Amino acid sequence: MIASGFAYNGEKNQEKKWKGVLAVDPKLELTASPKDKAEYWNASINLWLKNYIYLRYYTAEEIKASPSKANTAQHVTSLVSAMWHGFYPGYYFAFFQASFIFLLTKYLYKWSINYEN
Repeated sequence: MIASGFAYNGEKNQEKKWKGVLAVDPKLELTASPKDKAEYWNASINLWLKNYIYLRYYTAEEIKASPSKANTAQHVTSLVSAMWHGFYPGYYFAFFQASFIFLLTKYLYKWSINYEN
């Protein structure tokens, strides 16, 4: 993809950027967060799902204001991703399990912040 030019996405501070089509971000190996692992794995598709499924189901303002809407948008995004991979029960199980793991880590993080205060 880099050799064909599809990965080129402009310059920033006079430095050429080649992350237009990025399969796996090297930061994947250095993070412990499930959210970051999902974000760095298949990064271009993840960005597409975020922009065209997650943020289209509800607006960013609605998602920030309502945790239930954020959860619903996340589950719908997981469903679309599972459908993209094929119509096998294992994909649906895996993607919804990942969706619930992300929710659990989000709630544990919020709980830990409130617990410290």
